[in-house]
Amino acid sequence: MKPLTDHDFDEMLRELKQNALEKDIIKAKFVLSFLEQLDHKRINRMLFEICRSEPDFSIPLLGFISYTYPSIYASFPILEETLIGGLQEYPEHIIGLLNDEKMLDKTIPVYIAGEIKYEPAVSALIDLLNKDRSIQQIEQYLDALGKIGSEKAVNTICEFLYAPNKDLVFESIKALGWIRSETALIRLSHRLNDDPEIDLAILKTFAMIQNEFCISKLNQYIISKNPSLRNYAKQGLIKCGKKSIPIVIKNLTQQDPDLIIHSLNILGQIGDSNAIAPIRNLLGINITDPNIRFAAYEALANLPLDKGAYILASGLTDLEEQVRIAAAKAINRHYSPILANGIKNMINGSREEAVTVIQAICLAQVDDIFLSLADDLNFQKMAVSILSKTHIDVRTHFAHLLYKKNFHDFANQVFPQDETFKPRQIICVVDDSSMILRIFKNMLHALNYDTILFESPVSALEWLQKEKADLLITDLNMPDIDGMDLSRQVKQIAHLQQMPIILVTSQAEKIQPTELAEVGINEMLLKPFRPDTLKQTLNKVI
Repeated sequence: MKPLTDHDFDEMLRELKQNALEKDIIKAKFVLSFLEQLDHKRINRMLFEICRSEPDFSIPLLGFISYTYPSIYASFPILEETLIGGLQEYPEHIIGLLNDEKMLDKTIPVYIAGEIKYEPAVSALIDLLNKDRSIQQIEQYLDALGKIGSEKAVNTICEFLYAPNKDLVFESIKALGWIRSETALIRLSHRLNDDPEIDLAILKTFAMIQNEFCISKLNQYIISKNPSLRNYAKQGLIKCGKKSIPIVIKNLTQQDPDLIIHSLNILGQIGDSNAIAPIRNLLGINITDPNIRFAAYEALANLPLDKGAYILASGLTDLEEQVRIAAAKAINRHYSPILANGIKNMINGSREEAVTVIQAICLAQVDDIFLSLADDLNFQKMAVSILSKTHIDVRTHFAHLLYKKNFHDFANQVFPQDETFKPRQIICVVDDSSMILRIFKNMLHALNYDTILFESPVSALEWLQKEKADLLITDLNMPDIDGMDLSRQVKQIAHLQQMPIILVTSQAEKIQPTELAEVGINEMLLKPFRPDTLKQTLNKVI
């Protein structure tokens, strides 16, 4: 082909300028058919004329160049910048580019349509969604339709909730979450109960929206059998804060113990005063399940109680040690002169009640209560007797506390200087409740075992990969990794394959023996547990 002369180029440039004045796009496309014969400098000059022309002329031509001369388009970034700026300022040209069948890569007009929420583009995007089968482009269309937020797109987007490609499913979930209409949310809820990964994405969407419908759906999943879904539903309700309190409070009137316990956990985490009265009412109806009582006192510890905190004192005489410890922690958090006097009366009453109360105070390591009673000789005598049977860390803690507050004689009785200890078997305990870990620590010490404690299953796994314990005790319900998954992963560690495992749960009826055997769990320990039941379970496996 004969090279273009300077005269030829000048003629082309004059023609292009005239086309721009007349907005004659057809003739301009013919002129541009010689573009690839030009050198870089001349191409730049031609493109400059296009970029500075009116949008009715420049935008269609820039789209034409993008698919006709992709290498030239890629070599001059100013073209894309001009196209983006033009579409943002003159969005009416978006539909023309979307309908241009020769323009296969519609990333820019699709992106701009979504970013500026250009609703007139919805029909064109739906048409493209129904025609195109490129995964990447479908994701772009779904993203744009979601950002525009039009109800007209809901039915089309919902078709991709059941796509074989999971990336498209997740993109459609995100798009429907942006639209947030009643229909969109109902269709999302219909997609639940199929795949845990997909269910989790939908729950995250509900937690983001936080309207009444979404909160009710999150609430349904706080008793899910899948730990990831259950934990995320709980965290989602906590994230909703005050909005979720009415529906969670209603859970306290139901019959399902798990539902009540998880609801108490949520209310305690939110920490709003509206939950105080319902929880106090719950404690006032003589709940027979100690796990519920434990969760109730644990929740009250995190709520802004007023002078009515005296209700906590009744928990110090509960039949279950774990409940007494939870009550002691709650009292310490809300300690006041009124509570102090009430507890002093309790330890000066019957000896049986006094021992029960002081034991809870010691095992819970509640400093304010302990110090308020430290000058009482009766308390000193019983506390020394009780602490002599506790873990060395507990005695050390109170001895240091008493020395610091000038109770030197009392401190010496708590921790004799000549005391020595023999090595014991090591039990690794994993539970996301620091209070339950403290209970295990004290009980196991009294049974002549040493402990290594973890609130995080991940941290426990890291330790177990390097170290060795004689036994693993793990809670069932924990965030990230539940007790079953933890046991399964532990058994894959070569030096731990023979290590016994005990699973702690209040949901024994929901777990089959075959499930335990499959992951290498030897025994179950039911909550609430006492030293004698813990000892019996340990004797079976050690």
